[in-house]
Amino acid sequence: MLKKILLSLIAILVLVLVVGFILLKFSKIPEPFSENSQSAFWSENGKYKVSAMDFNLRDETRETQAHEYFTQFEGLPYRQFEITVWFPQSEEKERHPLIIYSHAFMSERGDIHYILQHLSSRGYIVLAANYPLTSKANGDAILMADVVNQPADINFLINQITNPMTDVGKVFNHLIDENKIGVMGYSLGGLTSTLAAYHPTYLDHRIKAVVSIAGPSAMLGEAFYQNNSVPFMMVAGTSDEMTPYDDHAEIIPERINNSVLVKIERGSHMGFAEMAAFLRWANNADSLACSLMNMKMDSIGVTRGAEEKAWYPLLGTTDQGVIYDDPSVACNPNGTKREALNPLRQHMLAKVATISFFESVFSNSPAEREKAKEFLANSLAKENDDVYVRGKYIASCQPQDCQ
Repeated sequence: MLKKILLSLIAILVLVLVVGFILLKFSKIPEPFSENSQSAFWSENGKYKVSAMDFNLRDETRETQAHEYFTQFEGLPYRQFEITVWFPQSEEKERHPLIIYSHAFMSERGDIHYILQHLSSRGYIVLAANYPLTSKANGDAILMADVVNQPADINFLINQITNPMTDVGKVFNHLIDENKIGVMGYSLGGLTSTLAAYHPTYLDHRIKAVVSIAGPSAMLGEAFYQNNSVPFMMVAGTSDEMTPYDDHAEIIPERINNSVLVKIERGSHMGFAEMAAFLRWANNADSLACSLMNMKMDSIGVTRGAEEKAWYPLLGTTDQGVIYDDPSVACNPNGTKREALNPLRQHMLAKVATISFFESVFSNSPAEREKAKEFLANSLAKENDDVYVRGKYIASCQPQDCQ
């Protein structure tokens, strides 16, 4: 009898696994880009096979601060980083652009792996690190306000990988074109990347291009961006419940002169994450994340609004362009619940926007740079009716193509 029950349980488990595999493989898969379209071209992997290496780095010159945000953390006299470097395999003696990627809050360095891998296949070296106090690898010992220390972390990471005397630098220094360094981040990582490129104190002039994917920006006014003029791209969705589009993305072309905004209709916040592929049957992948976030805030007694933004003065002064009382509310309990795009479709669009933007800045070929910018300015929106593009970075953009 026991044997029969065990066999039945095994059979049920096998059936569940098979059905689950079929659903993941074949259910709710978006249509590919049209054959021979520019979108299809930019979505294809590049000519390089991709490898990855992990390292542990430690910055002995700066501490990890003690705090009692979610739990008591006693601090450390250094800042520790687990990093992964994705790189193109090549027998040729060539140098590649370097991209430093910053992950989302309570996430980890590979949270948009589909983009990081794609960039590397197209000839980019991509370094991503788990940050000391914003990565989920740290458990409850996390602190959102530590984002103000992450631009200096980026500076440290660039120094490490470009220094031939460090462990990671010995492997990659001779492969990097130090005149072609970009930063990219998702969610809080987008804010990290923005601070690293524009902050009057934290900015690193080696950074030549910035991508923020659904990054917070409502707290940064036009004056904040006057310290640099590097190309900037924001990719964001209109169904974002965590960094609402109207507050954080729609404002970008007016606040950043040399910028481009890629607007994804019905795109959600969580929809950019790799793991959102498993949430594509949900009405909006943000719903679960917002429920968990609101429960966490309630559990530690944080009042929504001004109290959760009490760390904004750490970003800088109002004279420097920091807005302490921006009206945006993440995961507003009384907000509108919006239906969202299939996350797999969102991945497709974010991937082609990101690679074309970086190629428009870093390609060795003037013709390829122009081709990439033309795609952003015209073809991306023409070929995809759920995308709109605008901004001074793509000055050739026509109103009928980019709204």
